[in-house]
Amino acid sequence: MYLETIKEKPIFDELSNNDDFIFCKIEAAHKKSELARLIVHELQRASARCEDIKATKRVLGVAQLISFCSAKENIAVISGFLDRRDASKQKAFFTPLWQCRQRECPFCISILSRRTRRAVDDAIEKAKSTLKSKGSVEEAKYKWYFVTLTAPPLPELDLYKSLKIFMDAWVLLRKRNFWKRRVIAGVKSIEFTFDPEAGTYKVHCHIIALARPIEKNLRTENKRVEELKNEGKKGTALRVGNLASEWSDCLRTAYNSSEARVQEYPFPNNIIVDVREIYDLEYLKTYISKSDSWLNLPASELAKQCLIEESPRMVEPFGLSRASSSRAIGKLKTIPTTKKSILSKIIPCPALSVSDRDKGTTLLDKFERLNDVVLSSSYENTLQLTVRNLREDILFDVDDIDFTKWLIRLKKMVQTHREFQLNRLKRKFKAKIKLLIYYDEKKLYANAA
Repeated sequence: MYLETIKEKPIFDELSNNDDFIFCKIEAAHKKSELARLIVHELQRASARCEDIKATKRVLGVAQLISFCSAKENIAVISGFLDRRDASKQKAFFTPLWQCRQRECPFCISILSRRTRRAVDDAIEKAKSTLKSKGSVEEAKYKWYFVTLTAPPLPELDLYKSLKIFMDAWVLLRKRNFWKRRVIAGVKSIEFTFDPEAGTYKVHCHIIALARPIEKNLRTENKRVEELKNEGKKGTALRVGNLASEWSDCLRTAYNSSEARVQEYPFPNNIIVDVREIYDLEYLKTYISKSDSWLNLPASELAKQCLIEESPRMVEPFGLSRASSSRAIGKLKTIPTTKKSILSKIIPCPALSVSDRDKGTTLLDKFERLNDVVLSSSYENTLQLTVRNLREDILFDVDDIDFTKWLIRLKKMVQTHREFQLNRLKRKFKAKIKLLIYYDEKKLYANAA
Protein backbone atom coordinates (compact mmCIF):
# COMPACT_ATOMS: atom_id res chain seq x y z
CA MET A 1 0.00 0.00 0.00
CA TYR A 2 2.59 2.54 1.10
CA LEU A 3 5.05 1.63 -1.61
CA GLU A 4 2.47 2.61 -4.24
CA THR A 5 1.87 5.97 -2.57
CA ILE A 6 5.33 7.32 -3.42
CA LYS A 7 5.15 8.35 -7.06
CA GLU A 8 8.05 7.90 -9.41
CA LYS A 9 9.31 11.46 -9.82
CA PRO A 10 12.77 13.04 -9.65
CA ILE A 11 13.79 14.91 -6.54
CA PHE A 12 15.80 17.60 -8.31
CA ASP A 13 15.31 19.31 -11.64
CA GLU A 14 19.00 19.87 -12.21
CA LEU A 15 22.15 18.29 -10.84
CA SER A 16 25.75 19.15 -11.52
CA ASN A 17 28.02 16.61 -13.17
CA ASN A 18 29.74 15.92 -9.87
CA ASP A 19 26.46 14.81 -8.31
CA ASP A 20 25.19 12.62 -11.14
CA PHE A 21 26.60 9.40 -9.71
CA ILE A 22 24.78 9.83 -6.37
CA PHE A 23 21.47 10.99 -7.83
CA CYS A 24 19.76 7.61 -7.48
CA LYS A 25 20.84 7.24 -3.85
CA ILE A 26 19.60 10.71 -2.90
CA GLU A 27 16.30 10.12 -4.68
CA ALA A 28 15.80 6.78 -2.91
CA ALA A 29 16.59 8.36 0.48
CA HIS A 30 14.03 11.12 -0.08
CA LYS A 31 11.37 8.62 -1.10
CA LYS A 32 12.01 6.49 1.97
CA SER A 33 11.85 9.57 4.17
CA GLU A 34 8.49 10.48 2.65
CA LEU A 35 7.29 6.89 3.07
CA ALA A 36 8.29 6.94 6.74
CA ARG A 37 6.44 10.23 7.23
CA LEU A 38 3.22 8.62 5.96
CA ILE A 39 3.70 5.62 8.26
CA VAL A 40 4.28 7.89 11.27
CA HIS A 41 1.12 9.82 10.42
CA GLU A 42 -0.95 6.63 10.26
CA LEU A 43 0.47 5.37 13.56
CA GLN A 44 -0.35 8.64 15.30
CA ARG A 45 -3.91 8.44 14.03
CA ALA A 46 -4.20 4.81 15.09
CA SER A 47 -2.97 5.56 18.62
CA ALA A 48 -6.20 7.46 19.29
CA ARG A 49 -8.19 4.28 18.65
CA CYS A 50 -6.22 2.06 21.05
CA GLU A 51 -8.09 0.36 23.84
CA ASP A 52 -5.93 1.43 26.80
CA ILE A 53 -3.20 3.90 27.71
CA LYS A 54 -0.51 1.19 27.53
CA ALA A 55 -1.26 0.46 23.88
CA THR A 56 -1.49 4.17 23.11
CA LYS A 57 1.96 4.84 24.59
CA ARG A 58 3.50 1.96 22.68
CA VAL A 59 2.06 2.99 19.31
CA LEU A 60 3.05 6.62 19.88
CA GLY A 61 6.50 5.46 20.99
CA VAL A 62 7.04 3.44 17.80
CA ALA A 63 5.86 6.41 15.72
CA GLN A 64 8.33 8.69 17.49
CA LEU A 65 11.19 6.23 17.02
CA ILE A 66 10.51 6.02 13.28
CA SER A 67 10.22 9.80 13.12
CA PHE A 68 13.68 10.26 14.70
CA CYS A 69 15.19 7.60 12.44
CA SER A 70 13.75 8.94 9.17
CA ALA A 71 14.40 12.62 9.89
CA LYS A 72 16.49 14.19 7.14
CA GLU A 73 19.04 15.45 9.64
CA ASN A 74 19.55 11.79 10.65
CA ILE A 75 20.27 10.45 7.13
CA ALA A 76 23.91 10.68 6.07
CA VAL A 77 24.71 10.54 2.34
CA ILE A 78 28.24 9.20 1.83
CA SER A 79 29.86 9.57 -1.57
CA GLY A 80 33.21 10.02 -3.29
CA PHE A 81 35.00 6.83 -2.23
CA LEU A 82 36.13 4.04 -4.54
CA ASP A 83 34.50 0.65 -4.87
CA ARG A 84 36.66 -2.10 -3.39
CA ARG A 85 35.74 -4.47 -6.23
CA ASP A 86 36.29 -1.95 -9.04
CA ALA A 87 38.69 0.90 -8.25
CA SER A 88 37.57 2.81 -11.36
CA LYS A 89 34.07 3.33 -9.94
CA GLN A 90 32.90 5.61 -7.17
CA LYS A 91 30.33 4.45 -4.67
CA ALA A 92 27.60 6.22 -2.77
CA PHE A 93 25.10 5.11 -0.16
CA PHE A 94 22.90 6.54 2.57
CA THR A 95 22.35 5.33 6.12
CA PRO A 96 20.56 6.53 9.24
CA LEU A 97 23.01 7.70 11.89
CA TRP A 98 20.70 6.49 14.64
CA GLN A 99 18.58 3.41 13.93
CA CYS A 100 15.16 2.85 15.48
CA ARG A 101 15.28 -0.90 14.61
CA GLN A 102 11.54 -1.15 13.98
CA ARG A 103 10.07 -3.35 11.26
CA GLU A 104 7.73 -0.55 10.23
CA CYS A 105 10.66 1.76 9.40
CA PRO A 106 11.67 1.79 5.69
CA PHE A 107 15.31 2.56 6.52
CA CYS A 108 15.76 -0.11 9.18
CA ILE A 109 13.98 -2.81 7.20
CA SER A 110 16.51 -2.26 4.40
CA ILE A 111 19.34 -2.64 6.91
CA LEU A 112 17.69 -5.87 8.09
CA SER A 113 17.63 -7.16 4.50
CA ARG A 114 21.35 -6.50 4.03
CA ARG A 115 22.19 -8.13 7.34
CA THR A 116 20.00 -11.10 6.45
CA ARG A 117 21.74 -11.50 3.09
CA ARG A 118 25.14 -11.71 4.80
CA ALA A 119 23.82 -14.32 7.24
CA VAL A 120 22.29 -16.34 4.38
CA ASP A 121 25.67 -16.31 2.62
CA ASP A 122 27.37 -17.59 5.77
CA ALA A 123 24.76 -20.33 6.27
CA ILE A 124 25.03 -21.66 2.71
CA GLU A 125 28.83 -21.56 2.71
CA LYS A 126 28.86 -23.50 5.97
CA ALA A 127 26.62 -26.19 4.45
CA LYS A 128 28.83 -26.41 1.34
CA SER A 129 32.05 -26.79 3.32
CA THR A 130 30.56 -29.37 5.70
CA LEU A 131 29.24 -31.48 2.85
CA LYS A 132 32.52 -31.22 0.96
CA SER A 133 34.40 -32.55 3.98
CA LYS A 134 32.35 -35.78 3.81
CA GLY A 135 33.81 -36.70 0.43
CA SER A 136 32.89 -36.50 -3.22
CA VAL A 137 30.69 -39.62 -3.13
CA GLU A 138 28.43 -38.18 -0.46
CA GLU A 139 28.53 -34.73 -2.04
CA ALA A 140 27.20 -36.08 -5.35
CA LYS A 141 24.00 -37.32 -3.67
CA TYR A 142 22.76 -33.81 -2.84
CA LYS A 143 21.71 -30.79 -4.86
CA TRP A 144 20.34 -27.34 -4.08
CA TYR A 145 16.55 -27.03 -4.36
CA PHE A 146 14.19 -24.06 -4.09
CA VAL A 147 11.14 -25.16 -2.09
CA THR A 148 7.97 -23.11 -1.63
CA LEU A 149 5.40 -23.95 1.05
CA THR A 150 2.03 -22.20 1.05
CA ALA A 151 -0.91 -22.05 3.44
CA PRO A 152 -4.55 -21.13 2.86
CA PRO A 153 -5.78 -17.87 4.46
CA LEU A 154 -7.03 -18.68 7.94
CA PRO A 155 -10.26 -16.83 8.86
CA GLU A 156 -10.48 -14.47 11.84
CA LEU A 157 -6.77 -14.68 12.68
CA ASP A 158 -4.38 -11.74 12.85
CA LEU A 159 -0.85 -11.77 11.44
CA TYR A 160 0.88 -12.91 14.63
CA LYS A 161 -1.42 -15.93 15.11
CA SER A 162 -1.19 -16.87 11.44
CA LEU A 163 2.62 -16.76 11.62
CA LYS A 164 2.59 -18.77 14.84
CA ILE A 165 0.55 -21.58 13.27
CA PHE A 166 2.79 -21.57 10.19
CA MET A 167 5.92 -21.78 12.35
CA ASP A 168 4.45 -24.66 14.38
CA ALA A 169 3.70 -26.52 11.15
CA TRP A 170 7.27 -25.91 9.96
CA VAL A 171 8.67 -27.41 13.19
CA LEU A 172 6.46 -30.47 12.73
CA LEU A 173 7.62 -30.91 9.12
CA ARG A 174 11.29 -30.83 10.10
CA LYS A 175 10.70 -33.63 12.60
CA ARG A 176 9.15 -35.95 10.01
CA ASN A 177 11.18 -38.79 8.53
CA PHE A 178 10.19 -37.70 5.02
CA TRP A 179 12.04 -34.41 5.55
CA LYS A 180 14.97 -35.69 7.62
CA ARG A 181 15.84 -38.41 5.09
CA ARG A 182 16.05 -35.92 2.23
CA VAL A 183 17.08 -32.47 3.51
CA ILE A 184 20.29 -31.91 5.44
CA ALA A 185 20.73 -28.11 5.36
CA GLY A 186 19.24 -24.86 4.14
CA VAL A 187 17.69 -21.50 4.94
CA LYS A 188 13.98 -20.71 5.16
CA SER A 189 12.32 -17.32 4.72
CA ILE A 190 8.69 -16.58 5.61
CA GLU A 191 6.69 -13.93 3.75
CA PHE A 192 3.06 -12.82 3.87
CA THR A 193 0.48 -10.77 1.98
CA PHE A 194 -2.75 -9.18 3.16
CA ASP A 195 -6.10 -9.60 1.41
CA PRO A 196 -8.09 -6.40 2.17
CA GLU A 197 -11.38 -7.82 0.87
CA ALA A 198 -11.35 -10.92 3.06
CA GLY A 199 -9.30 -9.34 5.87
CA THR A 200 -6.98 -12.36 6.04
CA TYR A 201 -3.26 -13.01 5.73
CA LYS A 202 -1.70 -15.40 3.23
CA VAL A 203 1.54 -16.77 4.60
CA HIS A 204 4.08 -18.66 2.52
CA CYS A 205 7.65 -19.83 2.90
CA HIS A 206 10.65 -19.99 0.56
CA ILE A 207 13.43 -22.46 1.34
CA ILE A 208 16.88 -22.91 -0.15
CA ALA A 209 17.51 -26.57 0.70
CA LEU A 210 20.49 -28.87 0.23
CA ALA A 211 18.76 -32.21 -0.29
CA ARG A 212 18.26 -35.43 -2.15
CA PRO A 213 15.45 -35.39 -4.76
CA ILE A 214 12.17 -34.34 -3.10
CA GLU A 215 8.87 -35.80 -4.28
CA LYS A 216 6.61 -32.79 -4.71
CA ASN A 217 3.15 -34.33 -5.09
CA LEU A 218 1.34 -37.62 -5.70
CA ARG A 219 2.38 -37.76 -9.36
CA THR A 220 6.11 -37.53 -8.60
CA GLU A 221 5.63 -39.98 -5.72
CA ASN A 222 4.11 -42.59 -8.04
CA LYS A 223 6.93 -42.03 -10.50
CA ARG A 224 9.48 -42.66 -7.75
CA VAL A 225 7.65 -45.84 -6.64
CA GLU A 226 7.84 -47.21 -10.18
CA GLU A 227 11.59 -46.55 -10.25
CA LEU A 228 12.02 -48.42 -6.95
CA LYS A 229 10.00 -51.38 -8.24
CA ASN A 230 12.24 -51.56 -11.29
CA GLU A 231 15.23 -51.67 -8.94
CA GLY A 232 13.67 -54.65 -7.13
CA LYS A 233 12.58 -52.83 -3.97
CA LYS A 234 9.62 -54.21 -2.01
CA GLY A 235 7.58 -53.63 1.16
CA THR A 236 8.31 -50.55 3.25
CA ALA A 237 10.87 -49.33 0.75
CA LEU A 238 7.98 -48.35 -1.52
CA ARG A 239 6.47 -46.01 1.10
CA VAL A 240 7.90 -42.85 -0.37
CA GLY A 241 5.44 -40.09 0.52
CA ASN A 242 5.28 -36.60 -0.97
CA LEU A 243 5.81 -33.07 0.28
CA ALA A 244 2.29 -31.80 -0.46
CA SER A 245 0.54 -34.39 1.71
CA GLU A 246 3.15 -34.17 4.49
CA TRP A 247 2.91 -30.37 4.64
CA SER A 248 -0.93 -30.48 4.58
CA ASP A 249 -0.93 -32.86 7.53
CA CYS A 250 1.51 -30.64 9.47
CA LEU A 251 -0.62 -27.54 8.88
CA ARG A 252 -3.79 -29.35 9.94
CA THR A 253 -2.15 -30.61 13.13
CA ALA A 254 -0.69 -27.20 14.00
CA TYR A 255 -4.03 -25.43 13.46
CA ASN A 256 -6.10 -27.94 15.45
CA SER A 257 -3.67 -27.85 18.40
CA SER A 258 -3.41 -24.05 18.41
CA GLU A 259 -5.14 -21.92 21.04
CA ALA A 260 -5.92 -19.37 18.32
CA ARG A 261 -8.31 -21.72 16.51
CA VAL A 262 -11.80 -20.18 16.35
CA GLN A 263 -13.54 -22.68 14.05
CA GLU A 264 -12.97 -25.89 12.17
CA TYR A 265 -11.10 -25.36 8.92
CA PRO A 266 -11.18 -28.01 6.17
CA PHE A 267 -7.55 -28.21 5.09
CA PRO A 268 -7.13 -29.91 1.68
CA ASN A 269 -5.05 -33.06 1.51
CA ASN A 270 -2.64 -31.59 -1.05
CA ILE A 271 -1.79 -27.96 -0.37
CA ILE A 272 0.13 -26.23 -3.15
CA VAL A 273 3.91 -26.65 -2.83
CA ASP A 274 6.71 -26.25 -5.34
CA VAL A 275 10.15 -27.85 -5.65
CA ARG A 276 12.68 -26.75 -8.27
CA GLU A 277 16.36 -27.42 -8.75
CA ILE A 278 18.46 -24.26 -8.34
CA TYR A 279 20.67 -23.02 -11.15
CA ASP A 280 21.28 -19.44 -9.98
CA LEU A 281 21.98 -19.58 -6.26
CA GLU A 282 23.20 -15.97 -5.94
CA TYR A 283 19.91 -14.53 -7.19
CA LEU A 284 17.85 -16.64 -4.79
CA LYS A 285 20.00 -15.58 -1.84
CA THR A 286 18.93 -12.00 -2.49
CA TYR A 287 15.34 -13.04 -3.21
CA ILE A 288 14.72 -14.72 0.15
CA SER A 289 16.49 -11.88 2.03
CA LYS A 290 13.96 -9.21 1.07
CA SER A 291 11.76 -7.83 3.85
CA ASP A 292 9.20 -5.75 1.96
CA SER A 293 6.23 -7.69 3.37
CA TRP A 294 6.20 -5.40 6.40
CA LEU A 295 6.00 -2.26 4.25
CA ASN A 296 2.96 -3.59 2.37
CA LEU A 297 0.79 -3.78 5.46
CA PRO A 298 -2.43 -1.72 5.27
CA ALA A 299 -2.83 1.28 7.54
CA SER A 300 -5.44 -0.50 9.67
CA GLU A 301 -2.93 -3.25 10.55
CA LEU A 302 0.11 -1.09 11.37
CA ALA A 303 -0.88 -0.35 14.97
CA LYS A 304 -1.56 -4.05 15.67
CA GLN A 305 2.01 -4.93 14.73
CA CYS A 306 3.38 -2.35 17.17
CA LEU A 307 1.66 -4.18 20.03
CA ILE A 308 3.44 -7.48 19.33
CA GLU A 309 6.12 -7.77 22.01
CA GLU A 310 8.19 -10.44 20.28
CA SER A 311 7.86 -11.09 16.58
CA PRO A 312 8.80 -14.50 15.11
CA ARG A 313 12.06 -15.14 13.32
CA MET A 314 11.30 -14.75 9.62
CA VAL A 315 14.63 -16.01 8.21
CA GLU A 316 16.38 -18.94 9.84
CA PRO A 317 19.07 -21.48 8.88
CA PHE A 318 18.56 -25.15 9.72
CA GLY A 319 20.44 -28.43 9.55
CA LEU A 320 24.14 -28.15 8.73
CA SER A 321 23.70 -24.42 8.13
CA ARG A 322 22.38 -23.62 11.58
CA ALA A 323 25.70 -23.10 13.37
CA SER A 324 27.07 -21.03 10.53
CA SER A 325 26.33 -17.49 11.68
CA SER A 326 26.33 -15.69 14.98
CA ARG A 327 24.24 -12.88 13.51
CA ALA A 328 20.61 -12.58 14.51
CA ILE A 329 18.62 -12.71 11.30
CA GLY A 330 15.07 -11.76 10.59
CA LYS A 331 14.45 -10.28 14.01
CA LEU A 332 14.57 -6.64 15.03
CA LYS A 333 12.38 -6.30 18.10
CA THR A 334 13.80 -8.29 21.01
CA ILE A 335 12.91 -8.43 24.68
CA PRO A 336 15.91 -8.76 27.02
CA THR A 337 15.72 -11.82 29.27
CA THR A 338 16.98 -9.80 32.22
CA LYS A 339 15.93 -6.16 32.35
CA LYS A 340 18.98 -4.18 33.47
CA SER A 341 18.56 -0.44 33.74
CA ILE A 342 21.58 1.06 32.01
CA LEU A 343 20.39 4.52 32.96
CA SER A 344 20.75 3.85 36.65
CA LYS A 345 24.34 2.66 36.33
CA ILE A 346 27.34 4.84 37.04
CA ILE A 347 29.17 5.33 33.75
CA PRO A 348 32.98 5.31 34.17
CA CYS A 349 33.81 7.74 31.34
CA PRO A 350 36.11 10.80 31.29
CA ALA A 351 33.14 13.16 31.48
CA LEU A 352 32.43 12.13 35.08
CA SER A 353 34.72 13.21 37.87
CA VAL A 354 35.38 11.15 40.98
CA SER A 355 33.00 13.28 43.02
CA ASP A 356 30.29 12.81 40.41
CA ARG A 357 30.67 9.05 40.55
CA ASP A 358 30.48 9.06 44.31
CA LYS A 359 27.21 10.98 44.11
CA GLY A 360 25.81 8.45 41.62
CA THR A 361 25.70 10.85 38.70
CA THR A 362 24.54 9.14 35.50
CA LEU A 363 25.40 9.82 31.89
CA LEU A 364 22.11 11.60 31.30
CA ASP A 365 23.11 14.30 33.79
CA LYS A 366 26.23 15.13 31.78
CA PHE A 367 24.94 15.86 28.31
CA GLU A 368 26.28 19.43 28.37
CA ARG A 369 29.84 18.16 28.84
CA LEU A 370 29.84 15.45 26.17
CA ASN A 371 31.54 17.69 23.61
CA ASP A 372 34.68 17.73 25.76
CA VAL A 373 34.84 13.94 26.05
CA VAL A 374 37.32 11.84 24.11
CA LEU A 375 35.04 9.09 22.81
CA SER A 376 36.49 5.63 23.32
CA SER A 377 35.26 2.19 22.22
CA SER A 378 33.95 1.45 25.72
CA TYR A 379 32.05 4.71 25.69
CA GLU A 380 30.59 3.81 22.27
CA ASN A 381 29.21 0.54 23.68
CA THR A 382 27.75 2.37 26.67
CA LEU A 383 26.13 4.93 24.38
CA GLN A 384 24.55 2.26 22.20
CA LEU A 385 23.30 0.29 25.20
CA THR A 386 21.76 3.41 26.71
CA VAL A 387 19.93 4.25 23.48
CA ARG A 388 18.72 0.68 23.18
CA ASN A 389 17.48 0.74 26.75
CA LEU A 390 15.57 3.98 26.14
CA ARG A 391 14.05 2.47 23.03
CA GLU A 392 12.91 -0.66 24.88
CA ASP A 393 11.53 1.26 27.86
CA ILE A 394 8.54 2.60 25.94
CA LEU A 395 7.98 -0.67 24.09
CA PHE A 396 8.02 -3.05 27.04
CA ASP A 397 7.73 -1.06 30.32
CA VAL A 398 5.14 1.52 29.34
CA ASP A 399 3.11 1.26 32.57
CA ASP A 400 5.68 3.02 34.76
CA ILE A 401 6.99 5.60 32.30
CA ASP A 402 6.01 9.22 31.79
CA PHE A 403 5.83 9.53 28.00
CA THR A 404 6.87 13.20 27.92
CA LYS A 405 9.96 12.65 30.07
CA TRP A 406 10.87 9.56 28.03
CA LEU A 407 10.63 11.58 24.84
CA ILE A 408 12.90 14.35 26.16
CA ARG A 409 15.53 11.88 27.32
CA LEU A 410 15.41 9.93 24.06
CA LYS A 411 15.70 13.08 21.97
CA LYS A 412 18.86 14.13 23.80
CA MET A 413 20.41 10.70 23.52
CA VAL A 414 19.57 10.39 19.83
CA GLN A 415 21.22 13.73 19.11
CA THR A 416 24.37 12.60 20.91
CA HIS A 417 24.36 9.30 19.07
CA ARG A 418 23.99 11.06 15.70
CA GLU A 419 27.04 13.25 16.32
CA PHE A 420 29.09 10.26 17.41
CA GLN A 421 28.14 8.13 14.38
CA LEU A 422 28.76 11.02 11.97
CA ASN A 423 32.29 11.51 13.29
CA ARG A 424 32.93 7.76 13.10
CA LEU A 425 31.78 7.60 9.47
CA LYS A 426 34.09 10.48 8.57
CA ARG A 427 37.04 8.66 10.11
CA LYS A 428 36.12 5.37 8.47
CA PHE A 429 35.40 6.43 4.88
CA LYS A 430 37.35 9.70 4.59
CA ALA A 431 34.87 10.73 1.89
CA LYS A 432 32.18 13.34 1.31
CA ILE A 433 29.57 12.97 4.03
CA LYS A 434 26.59 15.30 4.12
CA LEU A 435 23.17 15.00 5.67
CA LEU A 436 20.06 14.65 3.56
CA ILE A 437 18.85 18.03 4.75
CA TYR A 438 21.77 19.57 2.81
CA TYR A 439 20.23 18.36 -0.44
CA ASP A 440 16.87 19.83 0.58
CA GLU A 441 18.54 23.22 0.92
CA LYS A 442 20.15 22.77 -2.48
CA LYS A 443 16.77 22.00 -4.00
CA LEU A 444 15.25 25.16 -2.51
CA TYR A 445 18.15 27.22 -3.78
CA ALA A 446 17.78 25.80 -7.31
CA ASN A 447 14.04 26.50 -7.33
CA ALA A 448 14.55 30.07 -6.12
CA ALA A 449 17.09 30.69 -8.87
